Amino acid sequence: MPCQFEPSILLSILRKPLTTYLTGIIRAGPGGTYGPGAVRHPKVLLVTEGGLEYAIGGHVARLKAGSMFFRPTLSTASWRADEKAGMSLIFAEFEVQTTPMPDHALWTDELDLAVEHAALSRVRRASLDPDRGALLEAEAEMKAIFTRFFRKAIRIPATPSATRNGGERAVREAMAILNERFADAGVVADLHERVRMSRDHFRRVFKRTTGHSPQQYLLRVRIESARAYLHNSNLSVKEVARAVGYDDPLYFSRLYSTRVGRAPSEERARRPATTENKDR
Repeated sequence: MPCQFEPSILLSILRKPLTTYLTGIIRAGPGGTYGPGAVRHPKVLLVTEGGLEYAIGGHVARLKAGSMFFRPTLSTASWRADEKAGMSLIFAEFEVQTTPMPDHALWTDELDLAVEHAALSRVRRASLDPDRGALLEAEAEMKAIFTRFFRKAIRIPATPSATRNGGERAVREAMAILNERFADAGVVADLHERVRMSRDHFRRVFKRTTGHSPQQYLLRVRIESARAYLHNSNLSVKEVARAVGYDDPLYFSRLYSTRVGRAPSEERARRPATTENKDR
């Protein structure tokens, strides 16, 4: 069915600040697979070569070169590349401040592949540049992509069995709790009780659904949140460590360096030049 995307929501997206968190290119050989995996932020993907079967919300979308796909917040998905041609895609994870995004998957194959590939490539280059002007270019480019995409996108409905899947609903609830309470020391310990499951069953369902243990997912949320603090606040590294749940700043710095590949102080140096660095 056509996407009944409210013009008021699109207008809000165009007016509100947009942050691109992660961009990348994924390639897979014939029959290559991924998942299940979870995302914390909404995600747009464009298939540039080959094709794949993309499973999300109990439905499998068959995507080809030129297909663009929207994946909502807290969704889990898996995919299999074309058995003969493999696949290549480019993606961007983002967030629009205080604006609700669609909670279901959308896709279209009616856009111009060359135009959208060039646009997402510019977003990718700009998002890797700490210069404030480049970040603004990336924001404007993403909003232009949304405007074109949402005019053509159609909704991918979930099957009845998927909508009745209590395990999937519990995992989504748990992910939302981890996103909100990530700085709490005991957030994982009582998570199974909050979603009304036994500890062992919850861990199995969470791992099967997201591809991560609850503790691994929490670590990912904390690292992403720390990166946002380092880019967008004047908190010291010690204060950032405490804000994301670590009392020991040295342990936090080692953990961040291992996961990201650079120290928190190096990350701070990459933020927009217009933000005054008061780190100490």
